[in-house]
Amino acid sequence: MFFSVSHHLLSTTTDSFSFRPSKPRVRFDGRLHAAAARDKKTTVTPLRYGFPGENQHHQQRRKERTTARAAGGGSAQTKKEKKDPARALRTLLNGPAIVQAPCAHDALSARLIERAGFSAAFMSGFCVSASHLALPDVGLISYAEMQDVGGRICDAVSPNFPIIGDADDGYGNAMSAKRTVEGYIKAGFAGILIEDQMAPKRCGHTGPRPVCDRETSVARVRAACDARDESLEDIVVFARSDARSSMGLDEALERVKAYVDAGADAVFIDALQSKEEMQRFCDACPDTPKMANMLEGGGMTPICLPRELHAMGFKIVAYPLSMLAVSVKAMETALQGIMFEGYPDEELLPTFEELKDAVGMNEYLEESRRYKLGSSSRTPA
Repeated sequence: MFFSVSHHLLSTTTDSFSFRPSKPRVRFDGRLHAAAARDKKTTVTPLRYGFPGENQHHQQRRKERTTARAAGGGSAQTKKEKKDPARALRTLLNGPAIVQAPCAHDALSARLIERAGFSAAFMSGFCVSASHLALPDVGLISYAEMQDVGGRICDAVSPNFPIIGDADDGYGNAMSAKRTVEGYIKAGFAGILIEDQMAPKRCGHTGPRPVCDRETSVARVRAACDARDESLEDIVVFARSDARSSMGLDEALERVKAYVDAGADAVFIDALQSKEEMQRFCDACPDTPKMANMLEGGGMTPICLPRELHAMGFKIVAYPLSMLAVSVKAMETALQGIMFEGYPDEELLPTFEELKDAVGMNEYLEESRRYKLGSSSRTPA
């Protein structure tokens, strides 16, 4: 189902395949396929390189970036684990199992997700807007705020624990989307999600949302992929369509196919309304990683178990509200206990030792002993 491989293997993948070869088609990157446009009998069959859907332009840029890394274009190897979360994410997407990615809203929730044993996490715009601004997900939070929170989230986990960042509509036009990708790479994200809503955007499960025209949306995705390919550090581009609610499933399916052609690494249609629609989505893009969104507590999409989603063809599933929702419920319950009983319910509370461990206090105290007077200034090799 998935053809992405680690970057050090990308340059050696040379077998070819064709996209829907039953009829000639012109890709959205006119620089590469002008000849195909002139010759209606020509079927474009790019080399298989990375995820299916990458055209030759993106293949070449990815090769240049990989060569630069091999030549030492990145940071020097240190005793610490070399940071390449995008490579870790691509490895997961290329693996045999579905990837479960609960959504984090701050640094602590991200650390808890990793401590629980999950292999990836998602930074939800809904949850960040709620937890940091106490505002709904209606486009009020800015790029700078999301990048700032995202940087702290990425710093709170292991260097190669993948965090996928919600980037709404890229915060503007195609050039804005390109800058957003560059900023998310600097923040440490392994992946970025770009959608096709018109501003002001809002949560995908709140009824019909207006979307940009297809040409504008494709240009935004292509710009995001160009930013990825021009950087010496990688990021996985997830392209999302919200067209299902306002223009119907057929339009949403055509859009995600176009996003794959524009270079997207993975695709997502929000607010699919039945298992049949979910299966149609998977069937429409069989060779590209697809994301499912299990919105807890009453969303439009049916809640499915990971094994069901995997059988349909999904490769990654996000749980957008679990961490925030249980936190809100627990805080309200604790406050009621304090108000009416004078103390919160003991069952809600971890011990102080458990809380210190969760925030890294015990690790800090252990490391600080190295710097006490009379101790060695260096850790033994």
